[in-house]
Amino acid sequence: MPLLRRSAFCCLLLAVAFCWARPVAVLAEGAPDPAAGGETPDLVSLYFSDDLLVESATRAPQPITQVAENVTIIDRDEIEAMNAHSVAEILSRVPGVFIAFNGGDFLSTANLNIQGSETRQVLVLVDATPWNYLNGGNSNTNTIPVQIIERIEVIKGPASSAWGSSLGGVINIITKRAGGSATPTGMVGVAAGERQTSDSRAEVSGQAGKLGYSLYGGHQESAGLLKDRDADSDTFFAKFDYPLPAANRLGLAVGYSEPHVDWGHLPAAALLSEGINRVLYTTATLDTIWRPELASHFGLYLKRHQFRQLNDEDGQFAPAGDLFQNNLSDEELLGGSGHLVWQHGHHTVVAGFEASRGESDLLIEAGAYRQSQGAAPLTARSGAEERQAVYVNDTISHGAWTLTPGLRYDDHSTSKAFVSPSLGLTWRPWSHTLFRATAARGFNSPNLGETTMGGLFWDSNPDLEPETITSFQVGAESTAGKYFWARLSLFQHGVRDALDEGQASTVTAGNTMTMNMGKERRRGGELEVKTAAWHDLSFLAGGSYAHRERFDGTPNREQYDATVGLAYDDGISWHGELVGTYYWEGLPASDATKGEYDNFLWDLNLRKAWLLANGRLRPELFCTVHNLFNGAQFGNTDYPSPRRWCEAGLRVKF
Repeated sequence: MPLLRRSAFCCLLLAVAFCWARPVAVLAEGAPDPAAGGETPDLVSLYFSDDLLVESATRAPQPITQVAENVTIIDRDEIEAMNAHSVAEILSRVPGVFIAFNGGDFLSTANLNIQGSETRQVLVLVDATPWNYLNGGNSNTNTIPVQIIERIEVIKGPASSAWGSSLGGVINIITKRAGGSATPTGMVGVAAGERQTSDSRAEVSGQAGKLGYSLYGGHQESAGLLKDRDADSDTFFAKFDYPLPAANRLGLAVGYSEPHVDWGHLPAAALLSEGINRVLYTTATLDTIWRPELASHFGLYLKRHQFRQLNDEDGQFAPAGDLFQNNLSDEELLGGSGHLVWQHGHHTVVAGFEASRGESDLLIEAGAYRQSQGAAPLTARSGAEERQAVYVNDTISHGAWTLTPGLRYDDHSTSKAFVSPSLGLTWRPWSHTLFRATAARGFNSPNLGETTMGGLFWDSNPDLEPETITSFQVGAESTAGKYFWARLSLFQHGVRDALDEGQASTVTAGNTMTMNMGKERRRGGELEVKTAAWHDLSFLAGGSYAHRERFDGTPNREQYDATVGLAYDDGISWHGELVGTYYWEGLPASDATKGEYDNFLWDLNLRKAWLLANGRLRPELFCTVHNLFNGAQFGNTDYPSPRRWCEAGLRVKF
């Protein structure tokens, strides 16, 4: 039986199981029991609870009701309900985070920006470890396994007073904690779909003596959902913690990821292309409680990142299969940070420091056709960068008001020092309504490629200034009774010394280089709506608009995104959701590689769970139909989005 029919048959079997399976009589741990009079949380307790903590805004946990920044949190329950395979899939549902997939295929890379920023201006972190390339400034999130994520915190707009170079925003990915129980818990799961697509995962966590542990291993692969774009990835992650005398706790984490993506034939670029990533990272932390009101956190991290982009001729300009150009990049980043948290009266003060050193090596191999254009057979570039910073912020809470001033000083070896102040204000006049406002000055430091290394036909510019931003954001959120929640956010960002990498070089005739090219203004807003469950059904919708206006003659740019969804969850065993995502970017009509937009991509997720008689094992059958209505949503003709495809699987939790 062809694979398509086998996948459809699997989905049909799952649908039958969903319809005929008996309800679960025993609840999962922590779930409310309707028979015992339990109630699901109302929207007031969900969105206005002082128990819901945010770490990324001030770098210390604070109640979400005291956070003035425009923050979105995605927790692991939401991620699991999506049946997501990549971080980009998860972020595509967040209003204000614009995701341009390079195909949207299995393990495909994606460009992301926040509120109209550039990709390089968004700082991506994994447990506070920077994930952006030193050479290019962008990030590659397909190296982060979804299963290890506890939650994702997204700060929209500059977060420089806490994190330094992050003009567009911060995406902080926080991994699951080590276990704390002598009885191990975990999950084993596998999903299989069309075109030999599979996603296998296993994790276990617990405590052996005083040592807490969490272990994960996973494998993903696909023969290519479109144009034979095959891909595979192996990942491993381990986290440990151990209590020490005198209220100290030591933590250690190590991870490895190696996604390999074959993009196949790219006609517009006249290439046959593939990419290989290898990331090895480790972190060590020490947490100490000195007194009830005083605590400290210190951390070290080491990340090594290899990227191989292999490009061959497709036959248009040279014999098919001949070398066009290979880019071989090796990077290492070593860093550390520490901060003190002091709570007294109405104040929560965080004071800390950061320091890091990064090194990047790039080797470019040019084929015969590229050499005929003037490239050397081998071009080697290298660069290094050191960063130091100190920061302090205070959360001053009094009654319905919270004031959050912040200040940070950054000194980078490749660009001038910068001071980033910020001021946030929240006002909660009623238990169900919250107003927010922030004013901040931030920056984005040029990357090593722009200042030191350059590239093929691209010269470096050591005189670059950091991009700066003056940002204002206001927002309000409220519930109507217990059944309806809405949030509105408006922003205006003024950017100075904006970088443009396509300027004529002043060093080598015919080459290009990056230069500071003046000012731009970004304006827009976001709106989100969610309802409480009615007969176990709930509705969500959200969208954003960003307009970027340049003052150097460059065309303005507009971006829209939207998410609409309907979910069913009985709180016990049945879950289903139909969610559509939309993305549009105003690319010039003259762009020959411009893709197709104006389509929603709809995903249907279904899940049925049981709790076996022994009370320990909880099997779950699930099925996902991706791009249910065959929508087209892609920015480049070389990376069209796959049409409808199905997958089904089984998870067993214990």
